[in-house]
Amino acid sequence: MELKWMLLLSSIIIYVSYCFFRRRNFPPGPLGIPILGYLPFLNPRLPYISLQDLSRKYGAIYGLYLGSVYTVVLSDVTIIREALKREEYTGRAPLYLTHGIMGGYGIVCAEGLLWKDQRRQSSEWLRRLGMSKFGMVRSRLEKRIKAGVEEFLQMMNNSAISNKCAEGKEQFLVNPMHALLHSMGNVINDLVFGITYEHDDATWKYLQQLQEEGVKHIGVSGVVNFLPLLRFSPANRNTIAFLLDGKRRTHAIYDRIIEKARSVLSATTKNGSNALESESGESIENPRNDSSNDDCSSNLNVGDVDCILKYFLQEKERRLSQGDDSAHSIYKDIQLRHLLADFFGAGVDTTLTTLRWFLLYMAKNPSLQAQLRTAIIETCMISDAVVADGGLANGDAAVWNPNLNDLEKLDLLKACISETQRIRSVVPLGIPHGTTKETELCGFAIPKNSMIIPLQWAVHMNPEFWPDPEKFDPSRFLTATGEYFAPPNFIPFQTGKRICLGEELARMLLYLFAGSIIYHYEFTLSAEESNVDMQGECGITLTPPHYSLLLKKVNN
Repeated sequence: MELKWMLLLSSIIIYVSYCFFRRRNFPPGPLGIPILGYLPFLNPRLPYISLQDLSRKYGAIYGLYLGSVYTVVLSDVTIIREALKREEYTGRAPLYLTHGIMGGYGIVCAEGLLWKDQRRQSSEWLRRLGMSKFGMVRSRLEKRIKAGVEEFLQMMNNSAISNKCAEGKEQFLVNPMHALLHSMGNVINDLVFGITYEHDDATWKYLQQLQEEGVKHIGVSGVVNFLPLLRFSPANRNTIAFLLDGKRRTHAIYDRIIEKARSVLSATTKNGSNALESESGESIENPRNDSSNDDCSSNLNVGDVDCILKYFLQEKERRLSQGDDSAHSIYKDIQLRHLLADFFGAGVDTTLTTLRWFLLYMAKNPSLQAQLRTAIIETCMISDAVVADGGLANGDAAVWNPNLNDLEKLDLLKACISETQRIRSVVPLGIPHGTTKETELCGFAIPKNSMIIPLQWAVHMNPEFWPDPEKFDPSRFLTATGEYFAPPNFIPFQTGKRICLGEELARMLLYLFAGSIIYHYEFTLSAEESNVDMQGECGITLTPPHYSLLLKKVNN
């Protein structure tokens, strides 16, 4: 018995000594326990709060083990900017999500040469789609976004009718989540795939369900990320099965869309002489006529409109014609599937979540909402910028919406959106980076394959820079004369070499959706939901609870 206890004590001494020796030049931080590290001590629902608390104890840079993954947490914006601008911080940590489920493909999980190529090309593709500050192509992108705005307003109009608003009720109760996900999702579908769905399409319903549920399961705090063997445990088996089955089924849908896109693009090539090829090398000369498993039917517009799928296939064909080996090593169907999923997921989830938080805070601040509506109306009257964007689908009168150029001039609108992004950081843990080699930061040694967490929550909720941080106060982003400005401690799209690619597109979406909704409707929370939980639910993103709004139409 004594020998057993001596062996246990010796093991503990050896472990502590090893940790101390190994971490002697590392940033300060808690030791944790063998195998699990600090994982058992993180709040699984609020991991960003646990990490923020540790930053108060250990400082703006500290380290800890999460399972076997050494993790460095950064909570100071200057340190974050310094680290993320450096090449050695552009990797991804060895997590089960990035390397196991996603296999390092796409752009979010990619690193090295694959990431550099796809980052460069994706930036160019987004620019060609209209993600720029000015120009005709930007106007075309605005038109495509407005189609989504009009679809949302039509769904709200239908909700008003179904709630007997036409029989004298000025207000109607509606949960905006479904209409926002459908309409904004269709904007991203159009830009990524060249496809749009009807709201009752079975495939689209499944993809929406997967989008909503999937992000709740694969947050960086998930223990399986750090201890992959736990994916076989009863507690995690169903979640992992859901994710893997969702990936398989989604990719099967994508494969059918990709095949159709190749067919359409091939048919538009003169005489089919440069017909696009499938990964197997089979030339696809003509579109298929059958409609079995037809996920896009007549809504596939890839031959008529620009989209990411079209650009990818054309770039692969260009490289094939030049004998470029990357046409095979990079431009593979498996990379395309993950890239499309990344563009869709990132494009929908972060922007949709921000807009839902925005509407929730506007509903809780009716006087601010009214002030913003007045500013929109006055700007439109001055510039005569509210123009008809066409009739509604059922033949009703034209929808009148503000233009992007005028919404971008509204300092109060920008301040309200920015305050939403600050007070409820969509990605409170940031998107974790990984070190590609052993490096140094702030005088501390950072080993290769460390996970780097730029703790956005701590930056945006630091009371030293944001007094009373839980108070929704857009004036933080306004000068004394009412002009918008972004403080340096504001990094909603992160920073550095892997800064969000779609920053400008996200702004366009937020301005047009938020501005049009505020312009058309007054809204409040119902009495039953006046005390709705504002903490949110943390997965990959920090999402608000489901809520319903009492809407009253004020402008036609």
